[in-house]
Amino acid sequence: MKIRIRILLCTGLIAGVLTGCGGKYETVPVGTEEGISGEAVSGQAVTEEETETDGTGGHCYHTDTNLYRDDLDEDVVIQTRLDSSHGKKIKLKGEGCELITVRDNNLYYLAAKHDPDGDDISTSIFRVPIGKDSDGYDEVRTKQAEELMNEPSSAEFDEVCVTSQYIYWFLDSSSSIIKYDLQQKKEVPVNDLETSERTPEIEFVPCGNHMVAISAEEGLFVQNMDDTEWVEVSDNEEIAWNSRAFNEKYFFYTSDYGYEENIRKVNLSEKSEEAFVTKKQLRQAVAEALGINAENDSLEVCSITDLFCQTTRCYVQVQANWMQEDVYHMAYLILSQGQDETELTYEKDLTECMWSHGTARKGKWMNQTRADHVVIDEWVCKKHVLLNESKCYRMINGKAYLCLYDKEKGKGRVGCYELETGEFRWLSKKDAEYYEPCYTDSHDCDTIMEDYYNPEDEFTGVYWSPNPFGDEQDGGFEDEDETKN
Repeated sequence: MKIRIRILLCTGLIAGVLTGCGGKYETVPVGTEEGISGEAVSGQAVTEEETETDGTGGHCYHTDTNLYRDDLDEDVVIQTRLDSSHGKKIKLKGEGCELITVRDNNLYYLAAKHDPDGDDISTSIFRVPIGKDSDGYDEVRTKQAEELMNEPSSAEFDEVCVTSQYIYWFLDSSSSIIKYDLQQKKEVPVNDLETSERTPEIEFVPCGNHMVAISAEEGLFVQNMDDTEWVEVSDNEEIAWNSRAFNEKYFFYTSDYGYEENIRKVNLSEKSEEAFVTKKQLRQAVAEALGINAENDSLEVCSITDLFCQTTRCYVQVQANWMQEDVYHMAYLILSQGQDETELTYEKDLTECMWSHGTARKGKWMNQTRADHVVIDEWVCKKHVLLNESKCYRMINGKAYLCLYDKEKGKGRVGCYELETGEFRWLSKKDAEYYEPCYTDSHDCDTIMEDYYNPEDEFTGVYWSPNPFGDEQDGGFEDEDETKN
């Protein structure tokens, strides 16, 4: 039995601890191009086979010395060092094991259990202590695995969240919330939340001393971590699918599900929300950054694609489509606003660094209509297009990680930009920082690597077509060189 889970982790795991290793997404590189050694560590159930360079994916979390991820095909957890070397396959107690998190010197995971006398299936949460071996690296002590709780379950989707003191577990099968006290080792009362009959899903987001619960098609709820009551802060029905970012004091999210959005700010202590950035403010700031007039039709698309939080600033990544000097431009740019500020700042150096290290491609945008997967009509939508697919896919530990299209190689490359100094450097699998986006980020919503980048494949970042408000149509960008051939 495999249980599909999405996991969000509490603050404090990585704050200021790590300085390097280079990962909203499942393919995780687990080793250098030369492969991974299979050194055994005493006290572990370890398969000493050499693991593949590119793994099957899963959730990837870390301690101060090691990274962890699922290998769902082989039902093991893969442990590597922070540079992705010395890979080991660790077999855990139970069936269908899925990693929840690695924190506070423990590894938490879900496992299925079958009743030998019947067809009943239950799901358990286990905790395994992590020590250190003689070389100072992690030693997962599988023989000391401890079953914390067990629930009958046949649900496809269970949301689990581990903090320093509590485990929150949403059971899709009964639409109920379980809250487990890790110190007292028992369940504690907590109120259930309203869920949609059509989409009964809840996502937990720990933000310092507050827990945020996002109920799909219902809204956003907040409670102090030690409370049982939930306070509804927003009744936005689309928030489960919108962009968001957060720190210990504020939760930011796009309030509209579409091509142009407002940004709202939730004050977690006061359990209230207010406008943070309006559509008009965003369009004005983007137009000024591009040197065009926000009041005319030259800025055709101005859409938020990502939100990031670093310290007290919320960074906003926008896709802009605009006409300038008879050329139709498509590109990403980044702005930011302090959590207590009222005006956006154009991150000019970061944006220009991103654009200059990527490849601006000339071509045209083709529209297509299809029937039974066959193109029945194709036409040029925009003739003179200048497309730059370079984008930021993650901000963590004061760095912006960039996916930059290399036209000559026909694939994306990875770059790292220091937010404070403006320093840029290219990264490869041989660089420790290459794996840093795989780390658990307490200020991000997910840590599955394929959502950040897949540097082995061609990168196509820009996804709004030149006519997003028209009928849905297939098609895409066609390079000028391909047009001539």
